[in-house]
Amino acid sequence: MRVCILALANPLFWTRHYVDAFREWGEVLTVGPAFGPEYLVTLGMDALPPWAKANDIALDLPGVDLAEVLPRGWEPDLIVGISDFGRPLNPNMQRFACPKAYLSIDTWQSPLDYFDARRYDFVFSAQREFVPRLQATGSRRVRWLPLGCNPAVHHPAPVSKTCDIAFVGALVSGVHEERRRLIDALQARFKVRAYQRVYGDAMCRACSRGRLVFNHAAVSDLNMRVFEALAMGCVLLTNRDSARNGLLDLFEDGTHLLVYDHEEDLVALCERYLADEAARMRIAEAGRAEVLAKHTYSQRVQTLLSVIAEEVPGFPRPTSRLPQQGLALTDYLPAAPGIAVDLGMSLGGECAAVRRRGARALIGLGAATAEKDGPWDETGVWPGSGPYPAQADAVLVNSLAALPAAPAETLRFAHGLLGEGGVLLLRMTEAEFRAQGLSSDPDTLSRWLRALDFHLTELVQVAAPSGPQGGCYVLNARKRTRRLCDVVDEGLRHIPFENKAIRDFVAQLPPDA
Repeated sequence: MRVCILALANPLFWTRHYVDAFREWGEVLTVGPAFGPEYLVTLGMDALPPWAKANDIALDLPGVDLAEVLPRGWEPDLIVGISDFGRPLNPNMQRFACPKAYLSIDTWQSPLDYFDARRYDFVFSAQREFVPRLQATGSRRVRWLPLGCNPAVHHPAPVSKTCDIAFVGALVSGVHEERRRLIDALQARFKVRAYQRVYGDAMCRACSRGRLVFNHAAVSDLNMRVFEALAMGCVLLTNRDSARNGLLDLFEDGTHLLVYDHEEDLVALCERYLADEAARMRIAEAGRAEVLAKHTYSQRVQTLLSVIAEEVPGFPRPTSRLPQQGLALTDYLPAAPGIAVDLGMSLGGECAAVRRRGARALIGLGAATAEKDGPWDETGVWPGSGPYPAQADAVLVNSLAALPAAPAETLRFAHGLLGEGGVLLLRMTEAEFRAQGLSSDPDTLSRWLRALDFHLTELVQVAAPSGPQGGCYVLNARKRTRRLCDVVDEGLRHIPFENKAIRDFVAQLPPDA
Protein backbone atom coordinates (compact mmCIF):
# COMPACT_ATOMS: atom_id res chain seq x y z
CA MET A 1 0.00 0.00 0.00
CA ARG A 2 1.25 3.48 -0.90
CA VAL A 3 0.33 6.33 1.43
CA CYS A 4 0.90 10.02 0.73
CA ILE A 5 0.91 12.01 3.99
CA LEU A 6 0.32 15.76 3.88
CA ALA A 7 1.65 17.43 7.02
CA LEU A 8 4.06 19.87 8.57
CA ALA A 9 7.31 17.98 9.24
CA ASN A 10 6.79 18.25 13.00
CA PRO A 11 9.13 15.86 14.83
CA LEU A 12 7.82 16.65 18.32
CA PHE A 13 4.12 15.86 18.38
CA TRP A 14 1.61 13.47 16.82
CA THR A 15 2.74 13.84 13.19
CA ARG A 16 5.96 11.92 13.80
CA HIS A 17 4.13 9.07 15.50
CA TYR A 18 1.48 8.75 12.82
CA VAL A 19 4.10 8.76 10.06
CA ASP A 20 6.02 6.01 11.88
CA ALA A 21 2.83 3.98 12.24
CA PHE A 22 1.80 4.32 8.60
CA ARG A 23 5.27 3.13 7.59
CA GLU A 24 4.53 -0.14 9.38
CA TRP A 25 1.66 -0.66 6.95
CA GLY A 26 3.15 0.39 3.63
CA GLU A 27 5.28 2.74 1.56
CA VAL A 28 4.96 6.34 2.69
CA LEU A 29 5.81 9.67 1.05
CA THR A 30 5.48 12.77 3.24
CA VAL A 31 4.69 16.09 1.58
CA GLY A 32 4.37 19.49 3.21
CA PRO A 33 6.12 22.44 4.85
CA ALA A 34 9.47 22.09 6.58
CA PHE A 35 9.76 22.47 10.34
CA GLY A 36 11.78 25.66 10.16
CA PRO A 37 13.42 28.09 12.60
CA GLU A 38 10.16 29.94 13.25
CA TYR A 39 8.74 26.81 14.90
CA LEU A 40 11.90 26.13 16.90
CA VAL A 41 11.68 29.58 18.50
CA THR A 42 8.18 28.89 19.81
CA LEU A 43 9.46 25.69 21.43
CA GLY A 44 12.56 27.27 22.95
CA MET A 45 14.90 25.08 20.89
CA ASP A 46 18.09 26.10 19.10
CA ALA A 47 18.20 23.17 16.71
CA LEU A 48 16.18 20.17 15.68
CA PRO A 49 16.88 16.97 17.61
CA PRO A 50 19.03 14.42 15.77
CA TRP A 51 16.08 12.06 15.29
CA ALA A 52 14.00 14.70 13.47
CA LYS A 53 13.20 13.91 9.84
CA ALA A 54 12.37 16.32 7.04
CA ASN A 55 9.43 15.71 4.72
CA ASP A 56 10.27 13.66 1.65
CA ILE A 57 8.92 16.52 -0.47
CA ALA A 58 9.16 19.90 1.28
CA LEU A 59 6.81 22.62 0.04
CA ASP A 60 3.83 24.72 1.07
CA LEU A 61 0.63 22.97 0.00
CA PRO A 62 -2.01 25.64 -0.84
CA GLY A 63 -2.47 25.95 -4.59
CA VAL A 64 -0.26 22.93 -5.39
CA ASP A 65 -1.45 20.23 -7.79
CA LEU A 66 -0.44 17.09 -5.94
CA ALA A 67 -0.37 15.08 -9.18
CA GLU A 68 2.45 17.33 -10.41
CA VAL A 69 4.44 16.95 -7.19
CA LEU A 70 4.53 13.20 -6.59
CA PRO A 71 7.11 11.13 -8.49
CA ARG A 72 6.09 9.99 -11.94
CA GLY A 73 4.40 6.60 -11.71
CA TRP A 74 3.95 6.78 -7.92
CA GLU A 75 0.19 6.44 -7.42
CA PRO A 76 -1.09 6.61 -3.81
CA ASP A 77 -3.66 4.15 -2.51
CA LEU A 78 -4.48 6.63 0.28
CA ILE A 79 -3.87 10.32 0.94
CA VAL A 80 -3.78 11.40 4.60
CA GLY A 81 -3.75 14.98 5.86
CA ILE A 82 -2.53 15.45 9.46
CA SER A 83 -3.53 18.74 11.07
CA ASP A 84 -0.88 20.64 13.00
CA PHE A 85 -2.14 23.85 14.64
CA GLY A 86 -3.80 25.15 11.52
CA ARG A 87 -1.23 24.79 8.74
CA PRO A 88 -3.36 24.50 5.58
CA LEU A 89 -3.43 21.05 3.96
CA ASN A 90 -5.46 21.85 0.87
CA PRO A 91 -3.59 21.01 -2.34
CA ASN A 92 -5.48 20.02 -5.46
CA MET A 93 -6.01 16.27 -5.01
CA GLN A 94 -8.83 15.84 -7.52
CA ARG A 95 -6.78 13.88 -10.06
CA PHE A 96 -6.39 10.97 -7.63
CA ALA A 97 -9.28 8.54 -7.29
CA CYS A 98 -7.97 7.03 -4.05
CA PRO A 99 -9.62 7.67 -0.65
CA LYS A 100 -8.52 10.74 1.26
CA ALA A 101 -8.51 10.89 5.09
CA TYR A 102 -7.98 13.85 7.41
CA LEU A 103 -6.82 13.77 11.04
CA SER A 104 -8.04 16.75 13.07
CA ILE A 105 -6.21 16.82 16.40
CA ASP A 106 -6.55 20.09 18.34
CA THR A 107 -9.71 21.22 16.54
CA TRP A 108 -10.56 23.68 19.31
CA GLN A 109 -7.54 25.88 18.47
CA SER A 110 -7.47 25.22 14.73
CA PRO A 111 -10.65 26.48 13.02
CA LEU A 112 -8.83 26.01 9.71
CA ASP A 113 -9.39 22.27 10.20
CA TYR A 114 -13.07 22.80 9.37
CA PHE A 115 -12.08 24.13 5.94
CA ASP A 116 -9.45 21.53 5.14
CA ALA A 117 -11.49 18.57 6.39
CA ARG A 118 -14.24 19.25 3.85
CA ARG A 119 -11.85 18.28 1.05
CA TYR A 120 -11.41 14.72 2.35
CA ASP A 121 -13.56 11.59 2.16
CA PHE A 122 -13.01 10.51 5.78
CA VAL A 123 -12.33 12.67 8.83
CA PHE A 124 -10.99 11.45 12.18
CA SER A 125 -11.18 13.73 15.21
CA ALA A 126 -8.86 13.16 18.17
CA GLN A 127 -11.34 14.90 20.47
CA ARG A 128 -14.79 13.27 20.56
CA GLU A 129 -16.78 16.46 21.19
CA PHE A 130 -15.73 17.83 17.79
CA VAL A 131 -17.18 14.95 15.76
CA PRO A 132 -20.68 16.52 15.44
CA ARG A 133 -19.18 19.98 14.87
CA LEU A 134 -17.08 18.78 11.96
CA GLN A 135 -20.07 16.95 10.52
CA ALA A 136 -22.31 20.01 10.83
CA THR A 137 -19.87 22.19 8.87
CA GLY A 138 -19.57 19.88 5.89
CA SER A 139 -17.12 17.09 6.76
CA ARG A 140 -18.21 13.61 5.73
CA ARG A 141 -17.78 10.28 7.52
CA VAL A 142 -16.40 11.77 10.74
CA ARG A 143 -15.20 9.34 13.43
CA TRP A 144 -13.58 9.68 16.84
CA LEU A 145 -9.97 8.46 16.76
CA PRO A 146 -8.11 9.32 20.00
CA LEU A 147 -4.42 10.01 20.21
CA GLY A 148 -2.12 7.19 21.32
CA CYS A 149 1.39 6.17 22.25
CA ASN A 150 4.44 5.17 20.25
CA PRO A 151 6.17 2.34 22.18
CA ALA A 152 9.46 3.05 20.40
CA VAL A 153 9.43 6.57 21.84
CA HIS A 154 7.32 6.31 25.01
CA HIS A 155 8.80 3.70 27.32
CA PRO A 156 10.02 3.31 30.91
CA ALA A 157 13.42 4.89 31.55
CA PRO A 158 16.04 3.23 33.81
CA VAL A 159 16.26 6.08 36.33
CA SER A 160 15.69 6.32 40.08
CA LYS A 161 12.50 7.76 41.54
CA THR A 162 13.91 11.04 42.79
CA CYS A 163 10.68 13.00 43.39
CA ASP A 164 7.14 12.43 44.56
CA ILE A 165 5.46 13.95 41.52
CA ALA A 166 6.78 14.69 38.04
CA PHE A 167 5.18 16.98 35.49
CA VAL A 168 6.16 17.40 31.83
CA GLY A 169 4.30 19.93 29.73
CA ALA A 170 3.63 23.56 28.94
CA LEU A 171 2.95 26.28 31.49
CA VAL A 172 1.93 29.11 29.21
CA SER A 173 0.77 32.26 30.93
CA GLY A 174 -2.92 32.94 30.34
CA VAL A 175 -3.54 29.44 29.05
CA HIS A 176 -2.41 27.10 31.83
CA GLU A 177 -3.28 29.16 34.92
CA GLU A 178 -5.23 26.35 36.56
CA ARG A 179 -2.49 23.87 35.73
CA ARG A 180 0.11 26.17 37.28
CA ARG A 181 -2.07 26.74 40.35
CA LEU A 182 -2.41 23.00 40.94
CA ILE A 183 1.33 22.47 40.56
CA ASP A 184 1.96 25.22 43.10
CA ALA A 185 -0.45 23.52 45.48
CA LEU A 186 1.36 20.22 45.06
CA GLN A 187 4.78 21.83 45.52
CA ALA A 188 3.64 23.20 48.87
CA ARG A 189 3.12 19.63 50.17
CA PHE A 190 5.29 17.29 48.10
CA LYS A 191 8.57 17.10 46.24
CA VAL A 192 7.61 18.06 42.70
CA ARG A 193 9.74 18.35 39.57
CA ALA A 194 8.18 20.28 36.69
CA TYR A 195 9.81 20.05 33.25
CA GLN A 196 9.01 22.10 30.17
CA ARG A 197 10.14 21.57 26.59
CA VAL A 198 11.63 18.13 26.98
CA TYR A 199 11.08 15.54 24.27
CA GLY A 200 12.05 12.02 23.29
CA ASP A 201 14.19 10.11 25.77
CA ALA A 202 14.50 13.22 27.95
CA MET A 203 10.71 13.21 28.45
CA CYS A 204 10.77 9.50 29.38
CA ARG A 205 13.48 10.12 31.97
CA ALA A 206 11.66 13.14 33.39
CA CYS A 207 8.36 11.27 33.83
CA SER A 208 10.04 8.12 35.15
CA ARG A 209 11.72 10.06 38.00
CA GLY A 210 8.33 10.65 39.63
CA ARG A 211 6.51 8.19 41.82
CA LEU A 212 3.42 9.82 40.38
CA VAL A 213 3.00 11.85 37.18
CA PHE A 214 0.68 14.86 37.15
CA ASN A 215 -1.41 15.83 34.12
CA HIS A 216 -4.01 18.56 33.64
CA ALA A 217 -6.06 18.91 30.46
CA ALA A 218 -6.57 22.66 30.12
CA VAL A 219 -9.47 22.40 27.63
CA SER A 220 -11.03 19.07 28.68
CA ASP A 221 -9.09 17.37 25.89
CA LEU A 222 -7.88 13.79 25.96
CA ASN A 223 -4.30 14.88 25.50
CA MET A 224 -1.12 13.13 24.41
CA ARG A 225 0.34 12.86 27.89
CA VAL A 226 -2.36 10.44 29.06
CA PHE A 227 -1.26 7.77 26.60
CA GLU A 228 2.44 8.60 26.76
CA ALA A 229 2.75 8.51 30.55
CA LEU A 230 0.94 5.18 30.76
CA ALA A 231 3.26 3.73 28.10
CA MET A 232 6.22 4.87 30.23
CA GLY A 233 4.91 2.76 33.11
CA CYS A 234 4.01 5.81 35.21
CA VAL A 235 1.14 6.22 37.67
CA LEU A 236 -0.82 9.02 36.07
CA LEU A 237 -2.95 11.62 37.87
CA THR A 238 -5.24 13.40 35.41
CA ASN A 239 -8.36 15.56 35.70
CA ARG A 240 -11.88 14.27 35.14
CA ASP A 241 -12.66 17.03 32.64
CA SER A 242 -11.24 14.78 29.89
CA ALA A 243 -14.17 12.41 30.40
CA ARG A 244 -16.15 14.56 27.94
CA ASN A 245 -13.69 13.41 25.29
CA GLY A 246 -13.64 9.75 26.25
CA LEU A 247 -11.09 9.34 29.05
CA LEU A 248 -13.25 7.01 31.12
CA ASP A 249 -14.44 5.10 28.07
CA LEU A 250 -10.85 4.05 27.42
CA PHE A 251 -9.40 3.71 30.93
CA GLU A 252 -10.70 2.72 34.36
CA ASP A 253 -10.13 5.08 37.27
CA GLY A 254 -8.17 3.35 40.03
CA THR A 255 -7.12 0.50 37.75
CA HIS A 256 -5.21 2.09 34.87
CA LEU A 257 -4.79 5.64 36.21
CA LEU A 258 -6.02 8.04 38.90
CA VAL A 259 -8.64 10.70 38.21
CA TYR A 260 -9.07 13.85 40.32
CA ASP A 261 -11.89 16.39 40.42
CA HIS A 262 -10.37 19.35 42.28
CA GLU A 263 -7.37 20.42 44.35
CA GLU A 264 -8.42 18.70 47.58
CA ASP A 265 -9.12 15.48 45.71
CA LEU A 266 -5.74 15.69 43.95
CA VAL A 267 -3.86 16.19 47.22
CA ALA A 268 -5.70 13.31 48.90
CA LEU A 269 -4.88 10.96 46.01
CA CYS A 270 -1.21 11.93 46.19
CA GLU A 271 -1.05 11.33 49.94
CA ARG A 272 -2.78 7.97 49.61
CA TYR A 273 -0.74 6.53 46.76
CA LEU A 274 2.63 7.95 47.78
CA ALA A 275 2.18 5.90 50.95
CA ASP A 276 1.24 2.72 49.07
CA GLU A 277 4.00 1.46 46.80
CA ALA A 278 2.25 -1.83 46.07
CA ALA A 279 -0.83 -0.01 44.77
CA ARG A 280 1.37 2.25 42.64
CA MET A 281 3.10 -0.74 41.08
CA ARG A 282 -0.22 -2.43 40.37
CA ILE A 283 -1.66 0.66 38.63
CA ALA A 284 1.54 1.31 36.68
CA GLU A 285 1.63 -2.23 35.34
CA ALA A 286 -2.08 -2.29 34.49
CA GLY A 287 -1.97 1.11 32.80
CA ARG A 288 1.04 0.21 30.66
CA ALA A 289 -0.46 -3.15 29.67
CA GLU A 290 -3.76 -1.50 28.69
CA VAL A 291 -2.26 1.28 26.59
CA LEU A 292 0.13 -1.05 24.77
CA ALA A 293 -2.65 -3.53 24.07
CA LYS A 294 -5.21 -1.06 22.73
CA HIS A 295 -3.88 2.46 22.25
CA THR A 296 -0.76 2.61 20.10
CA TYR A 297 -0.52 4.75 16.96
CA SER A 298 -0.13 1.55 14.96
CA GLN A 299 -3.52 0.43 16.26
CA ARG A 300 -5.00 3.83 15.45
CA VAL A 301 -3.81 3.46 11.86
CA GLN A 302 -5.26 -0.04 11.73
CA THR A 303 -8.63 1.39 12.85
CA LEU A 304 -8.44 4.14 10.22
CA LEU A 305 -7.68 1.64 7.46
CA SER A 306 -10.49 -0.65 8.61
CA VAL A 307 -13.02 2.20 8.54
CA ILE A 308 -12.02 3.07 4.98
CA ALA A 309 -12.04 -0.59 3.88
CA GLU A 310 -15.65 -0.91 5.11
CA GLU A 311 -16.73 1.89 2.77
CA VAL A 312 -14.40 1.50 -0.23
CA PRO A 313 -14.67 -1.91 -1.93
CA GLY A 314 -11.29 -3.52 -2.60
CA PHE A 315 -9.30 -1.00 -0.55
CA PRO A 316 -6.35 -0.81 -0.63
CA ARG A 317 -6.11 -1.14 -4.35
CA PRO A 318 -3.99 0.33 -7.13
CA THR A 319 -5.57 3.53 -8.41
CA SER A 320 -4.92 5.63 -11.46
CA ARG A 321 -5.11 9.34 -11.95
CA LEU A 322 -8.34 10.84 -13.16
CA PRO A 323 -8.32 13.19 -16.15
CA GLN A 324 -6.95 16.61 -15.30
CA GLN A 325 -10.24 18.22 -16.29
CA GLY A 326 -12.67 15.32 -16.67
CA LEU A 327 -15.83 16.02 -18.63
CA ALA A 328 -17.89 13.47 -16.72
CA LEU A 329 -19.66 14.62 -13.58
CA THR A 330 -18.74 11.29 -11.98
CA ASP A 331 -15.02 12.14 -12.25
CA TYR A 332 -15.63 14.36 -9.23
CA LEU A 333 -17.37 11.80 -7.05
CA PRO A 334 -15.79 11.08 -3.66
CA ALA A 335 -13.97 7.79 -3.23
CA ALA A 336 -16.86 6.34 -1.20
CA PRO A 337 -20.07 7.69 -2.79
CA GLY A 338 -22.35 5.52 -0.64
CA ILE A 339 -25.99 6.20 -1.57
CA ALA A 340 -26.01 8.41 -4.68
CA VAL A 341 -29.00 10.25 -6.15
CA ASP A 342 -29.25 11.11 -9.85
CA LEU A 343 -31.46 14.18 -9.54
CA GLY A 344 -33.03 14.74 -12.94
CA MET A 345 -32.16 11.21 -14.11
CA SER A 346 -29.85 12.65 -16.75
CA LEU A 347 -26.56 10.90 -15.97
CA GLY A 348 -27.10 8.43 -18.80
CA GLY A 349 -24.00 6.36 -19.43
CA GLU A 350 -22.28 7.86 -16.38
CA CYS A 351 -24.42 5.70 -14.10
CA ALA A 352 -21.99 2.83 -14.67
CA ALA A 353 -19.14 5.04 -13.42
CA VAL A 354 -21.06 5.74 -10.19
CA ARG A 355 -21.15 2.02 -9.54
CA ARG A 356 -17.48 1.55 -10.42
CA ARG A 357 -16.63 4.14 -7.77
CA GLY A 358 -18.34 1.90 -5.19
CA ALA A 359 -21.84 3.37 -4.72
CA ARG A 360 -24.03 1.14 -2.54
CA ALA A 361 -27.17 2.31 -4.32
CA LEU A 362 -28.10 4.65 -7.18
CA ILE A 363 -31.51 6.31 -6.97
CA GLY A 364 -33.08 8.21 -9.86
CA LEU A 365 -35.44 11.12 -9.20
CA GLY A 366 -37.06 12.88 -12.13
CA ALA A 367 -40.21 14.30 -13.68
CA ALA A 368 -43.29 12.12 -14.09
CA THR A 369 -42.61 11.70 -17.78
CA ALA A 370 -39.01 10.54 -17.25
CA GLU A 371 -38.05 7.04 -18.38
CA LYS A 372 -38.10 4.77 -15.31
CA ASP A 373 -36.48 1.68 -16.83
CA GLY A 374 -32.75 2.05 -16.60
CA PRO A 375 -29.65 1.68 -14.49
CA TRP A 376 -31.13 2.92 -11.19
CA ASP A 377 -31.82 0.69 -8.19
CA GLU A 378 -35.04 2.61 -7.58
CA THR A 379 -36.74 5.67 -8.96
CA GLY A 380 -39.07 8.39 -7.80
CA VAL A 381 -40.92 11.42 -9.14
CA TRP A 382 -39.91 14.94 -8.23
CA PRO A 383 -41.63 17.30 -7.77
CA GLY A 384 -44.10 14.99 -6.13
CA SER A 385 -45.22 13.61 -2.82
CA GLY A 386 -42.30 11.26 -2.20
CA PRO A 387 -41.23 9.37 -0.22
CA TYR A 388 -37.69 10.44 -1.03
CA PRO A 389 -34.40 8.99 0.19
CA ALA A 390 -32.89 10.59 3.28
CA GLN A 391 -29.30 10.68 4.43
CA ALA A 392 -27.91 10.28 0.90
CA ASP A 393 -24.15 10.59 0.55
CA ALA A 394 -24.11 12.30 -2.84
CA VAL A 395 -26.59 14.13 -5.08
CA LEU A 396 -25.63 14.57 -8.71
CA VAL A 397 -27.32 17.18 -10.89
CA ASN A 398 -26.01 16.65 -14.41
CA SER A 399 -28.37 19.13 -16.04
CA LEU A 400 -30.49 21.82 -14.45
CA ALA A 401 -32.46 21.92 -17.69
CA ALA A 402 -33.71 18.40 -16.94
CA LEU A 403 -35.45 19.63 -13.79
CA PRO A 404 -38.79 21.46 -13.63
CA ALA A 405 -37.86 23.58 -10.61
CA ALA A 406 -35.79 26.74 -10.27
CA PRO A 407 -32.10 26.19 -9.35
CA ALA A 408 -32.52 27.48 -5.80
CA GLU A 409 -35.48 25.15 -5.22
CA THR A 410 -33.52 22.26 -6.70
CA LEU A 411 -30.61 22.86 -4.34
CA ARG A 412 -32.89 23.15 -1.33
CA PHE A 413 -34.41 19.80 -2.26
CA ALA A 414 -30.91 18.30 -2.68
CA HIS A 415 -29.97 19.67 0.75
CA GLY A 416 -32.89 17.79 2.31
CA LEU A 417 -31.87 14.53 0.60
CA LEU A 418 -28.29 14.64 1.88
CA GLY A 419 -26.97 13.54 5.24
CA GLU A 420 -24.54 15.77 7.14
CA GLY A 421 -21.42 16.41 5.10
CA GLY A 422 -23.11 15.03 1.99
CA VAL A 423 -21.70 15.92 -1.43
CA LEU A 424 -23.50 17.96 -4.09
CA LEU A 425 -22.12 17.67 -7.63
CA LEU A 426 -23.67 20.22 -9.96
CA ARG A 427 -22.93 20.89 -13.61
CA MET A 428 -23.71 24.46 -14.74
CA THR A 429 -22.98 26.49 -17.85
CA GLU A 430 -22.08 30.15 -17.98
CA ALA A 431 -25.53 30.82 -19.47
CA GLU A 432 -27.12 29.23 -16.39
CA PHE A 433 -24.88 31.35 -14.15
CA ARG A 434 -26.03 34.49 -15.95
CA ALA A 435 -29.69 33.47 -15.62
CA GLN A 436 -29.21 33.43 -11.83
CA GLY A 437 -27.33 36.74 -11.80
CA LEU A 438 -24.07 34.87 -11.11
CA SER A 439 -20.64 34.57 -12.64
CA SER A 440 -18.02 31.84 -12.61
CA ASP A 441 -16.10 33.73 -9.94
CA PRO A 442 -15.50 31.34 -6.97
CA ASP A 443 -16.29 33.99 -4.35
CA THR A 444 -19.62 34.79 -6.01
CA LEU A 445 -20.57 31.13 -6.23
CA SER A 446 -19.45 30.52 -2.64
CA ARG A 447 -21.80 33.23 -1.38
CA TRP A 448 -24.66 31.85 -3.48
CA LEU A 449 -24.17 28.34 -2.13
CA ARG A 450 -23.73 29.46 1.48
CA ALA A 451 -27.11 31.16 1.28
CA LEU A 452 -28.49 27.71 0.41
CA ASP A 453 -26.50 26.02 3.22
CA PHE A 454 -23.74 24.53 1.10
CA HIS A 455 -19.99 25.09 1.17
CA LEU A 456 -18.24 25.22 -2.20
CA THR A 457 -15.18 22.99 -1.99
CA GLU A 458 -14.18 22.92 -5.65
CA LEU A 459 -15.00 24.68 -8.91
CA VAL A 460 -13.65 23.14 -12.12
CA GLN A 461 -14.10 24.38 -15.67
CA VAL A 462 -14.68 21.23 -17.69
CA ALA A 463 -15.39 22.79 -21.09
CA ALA A 464 -14.14 26.01 -22.68
CA PRO A 465 -16.62 28.70 -23.81
CA SER A 466 -18.45 27.55 -26.92
CA GLY A 467 -21.67 28.89 -28.39
CA PRO A 468 -24.39 30.73 -26.46
CA GLN A 469 -24.10 28.48 -23.38
CA GLY A 470 -20.48 29.52 -22.77
CA GLY A 471 -18.14 27.43 -20.66
CA CYS A 472 -19.26 24.50 -18.54
CA TYR A 473 -18.33 23.99 -14.88
CA VAL A 474 -18.63 21.37 -12.17
CA LEU A 475 -19.39 22.64 -8.67
CA ASN A 476 -18.45 20.31 -5.80
CA ALA A 477 -20.10 21.37 -2.55
CA ARG A 478 -20.75 19.98 0.93
CA LYS A 479 -23.98 20.20 2.91
CA ARG A 480 -23.89 22.54 5.90
CA THR A 481 -26.25 22.19 8.85
CA ARG A 482 -24.69 24.81 11.13
CA ARG A 483 -22.75 28.01 10.51
CA LEU A 484 -19.02 27.74 11.08
CA CYS A 485 -19.01 30.86 13.27
CA ASP A 486 -21.57 29.28 15.61
CA VAL A 487 -19.70 25.98 15.78
CA VAL A 488 -16.34 27.59 16.53
CA ASP A 489 -17.92 29.82 19.17
CA GLU A 490 -19.51 26.80 20.83
CA GLY A 491 -16.14 25.07 20.93
CA LEU A 492 -14.60 28.06 22.68
CA ARG A 493 -17.24 28.57 25.39
CA HIS A 494 -15.82 26.11 27.90
CA ILE A 495 -12.21 27.23 27.40
CA PRO A 496 -11.14 29.00 30.62
CA PHE A 497 -8.98 31.59 28.85
CA GLU A 498 -9.11 34.01 25.95
CA ASN A 499 -7.40 32.88 22.75
CA LYS A 500 -6.95 36.06 20.74
CA ALA A 501 -5.60 34.30 17.65
CA ILE A 502 -8.74 32.21 17.32
CA ARG A 503 -11.04 35.16 17.99
CA ASP A 504 -9.21 37.19 15.32
CA PHE A 505 -9.57 34.32 12.86
CA VAL A 506 -13.29 34.01 13.53
CA ALA A 507 -13.75 37.77 13.20
CA GLN A 508 -12.39 37.57 9.64
CA LEU A 509 -14.87 34.90 8.57
CA PRO A 510 -17.86 35.89 6.46
CA PRO A 511 -20.86 36.26 8.79
CA ASP A 512 -22.67 33.44 6.94
CA ALA A 513 -19.66 31.06 6.84
